[in-house]
Amino acid sequence: MELSRVEVLSNKEIKEIDSASKEILEETGVKVLSKEVLNIYEKGGGQVDYDNMIVKIPEKLVNKSVESAPSVYKLYNRDKDSFLNFGKNLGYSASGHNAIYILDTKTMERRSSTKEEVGNFAKISDALSNIHVVGVQAMPQDVFSKSSILHALDVVANNTSKHIFFSPENVSEAKALIKMLKVISDEEDLGGFPIATCQLSPISPLTWSEGTAEAVVEIASSGIPLCILPQPYCGVTSPITLAGTLTSNNVEEISALVLSQIVNEGSPFIYGAAWTTFEMNKGSVLIGTPERCLLSVGGAQIARYYNLPSHCIAFDTDSNIYDEQNGFEKIFNTIATLQSGINLIVNAGMFSTGMTVSYE
Repeated sequence: MELSRVEVLSNKEIKEIDSASKEILEETGVKVLSKEVLNIYEKGGGQVDYDNMIVKIPEKLVNKSVESAPSVYKLYNRDKDSFLNFGKNLGYSASGHNAIYILDTKTMERRSSTKEEVGNFAKISDALSNIHVVGVQAMPQDVFSKSSILHALDVVANNTSKHIFFSPENVSEAKALIKMLKVISDEEDLGGFPIATCQLSPISPLTWSEGTAEAVVEIASSGIPLCILPQPYCGVTSPITLAGTLTSNNVEEISALVLSQIVNEGSPFIYGAAWTTFEMNKGSVLIGTPERCLLSVGGAQIARYYNLPSHCIAFDTDSNIYDEQNGFEKIFNTIATLQSGINLIVNAGMFSTGMTVSYE
């Protein structure tokens, strides 16, 4: 038995979002704050304005990139003796991702997480059969801040044999993490047996920082599966309408897809999403809202339209404690995301709008 699939967009609406996205990419473009990456776009067929650091991407280049990205591939465990068939599956679950605080339920105190605790989370995820991929549950705060993600990958890799999900902030971190993964897997070609997936995020709206754009190049070159995770805020960093937010997210997604395929044609790519609405009265981001559920379903439909594997956050709540709100928000957005047909669902174990985690 499996859940029936839900949809919120008609085929006509999906094509309208696709058409609007291609128009934005070709006529408005995306800001890329790296001359090195702009050079790569230009050599691949993009039209570059170096003075304003904007690349415009023609539709034919978009179509070529969509066609070259694989729809199905394998995610291996650390020992390379088993794998997940990824791309046609329904809802693999991943723990994490990248919280700051841990709720100590012995004292009911919210405090900074430690490297040891990040390792403990990995042990728990390794033991749970319904957690298929192990993310960095929290960023350790008791280590040198600029190498926090390196410590996190170290302790996660030492406490699970499952496929790992990680997220660097810039190209320096990406290069160091690639070196670590080569040692862990005893492979120079990380694309042959990918034991980890990398997530990178643009700056909404329609901007790539220098370090992140160059990290996209490094990850795509290495063959590690690349998940792009825009996080547009409705009415703040994207249009206030859900259709506008879906389109803005799609433009950022495709801009990275094109770059990854120019660098390494056929490299694995995941269409990711971390939708958020915004409480204008309080100036706060919300991820447990009904609108978020609609966006998640719509995003899954768009990913299928491009025949790309998909990712979305879920298991989410804006509650800061264990209460009814925590329960029903997690239930609703998890069911919506599962029924959308998303391939990878991330954020198991999180609450407080993704800021806090706990063992429970």
